[in-house]
Amino acid sequence: MASDQTSLLRYLSIGLLALVWIYGIYDLAQGEKQWDFKAYYFAAVAHERGLDAYDTRVTEQIAGTPIKLSYVYPPLTLWFFRLFTILDFESAYFAFLILKLISLVALCLLWRRNLFEGEDDLLFLWFVTLAYASTAYWDFVAGNIGVFEQTLFWIAMVALLRKKMIIFTGAIVAISFFKLTFIVFLVLPLLWRDRNALKYVAMGIAVFGAYLLANYLVAEREFKMLLSVLGVIDERGEVYNHSLLAMVRDFFDKSEVAKYFSSIPSVVPNAIYIAVVIVILVISWRALMNRRTRIGESFTIESIYLACLVYALAMPRMKSYSFILLIPASYYVIRKCVKPEAFIYLFMILALTKWTPLPMPDFIRFLWWYFPWLSALLIWILFVRHLTQSKDTAQLIQR
Repeated sequence: MASDQTSLLRYLSIGLLALVWIYGIYDLAQGEKQWDFKAYYFAAVAHERGLDAYDTRVTEQIAGTPIKLSYVYPPLTLWFFRLFTILDFESAYFAFLILKLISLVALCLLWRRNLFEGEDDLLFLWFVTLAYASTAYWDFVAGNIGVFEQTLFWIAMVALLRKKMIIFTGAIVAISFFKLTFIVFLVLPLLWRDRNALKYVAMGIAVFGAYLLANYLVAEREFKMLLSVLGVIDERGEVYNHSLLAMVRDFFDKSEVAKYFSSIPSVVPNAIYIAVVIVILVISWRALMNRRTRIGESFTIESIYLACLVYALAMPRMKSYSFILLIPASYYVIRKCVKPEAFIYLFMILALTKWTPLPMPDFIRFLWWYFPWLSALLIWILFVRHLTQSKDTAQLIQR
């Protein structure tokens, strides 16, 4: 009887999970979402017509409706999005959505096969759905390229663990053609202390540098426009940027204590941000070296998870969908690095939404804007504790 009840609950859970995603995709199909893709599409149309793809006034005039964001990728990437302009916007909207669904399925299979073999599939899929205020679903809402980026990123990480350096280098550089900051992951092979790895790192950096130079030489005006757009971006928690830098700036600008810091120079929040990042880097490096000394392995999956956590905590811009990067690391921590009885509580914390209609004091609401970053900080603390105290041997993939 107990077995039958367990099976019934499992089937109900599967059905509920399916309904959540079906409703979510239906909502995307009905309303005007995917605003990032809208910016990509009409920037590509502007580029095709020889107009300024980085000027929202131009793209809004072409679209005939408001466009929330400027195009924020290098000029040469516009050629990729011009592929979608073969279709009208409505058709391209659905094509992009379908491609992202396929990519998400591929990403989950990649995680399941290479990182979490033997884990409960249903539990893991619920975690993918709910973690970090439903970060995966928010990528669909925003219409960003985050799911594609993460699929390619984890292909790179699995390749790295198997020492397939060409695949790793190519995938990281390809991601960085769009999301420039991902190039920092190219240095991960140096943790092997293998001279051969240095060759691939240098090759990747050279290709990336050549790519940036090509953008400047081929589209100088557009490249300068990109720099000007990036230079004025100052998004905060209210507009889905849940980064450390945004949180520190909001603390001095918008929290209840802001009135006491009205005369503080603008350089102070930036200095605090840099100081905190340095502390995170130093603690993480010491924890990693401590782990390496005790288990005798120079590079494991834990090195990658720690790099992902440090990246998310340190980056000056982490949008709602950017936390997809942390799904594998966070699941690993709550399953492997804490006591079993703590799992359900950590799962619920990570599954909390940052959106709530409940009235809150201003300071609590301020913290709630940055709940994804604070959740990542909690996972990082637990992981560092695991690295410095646990005697278990980390998983090492070499198939």
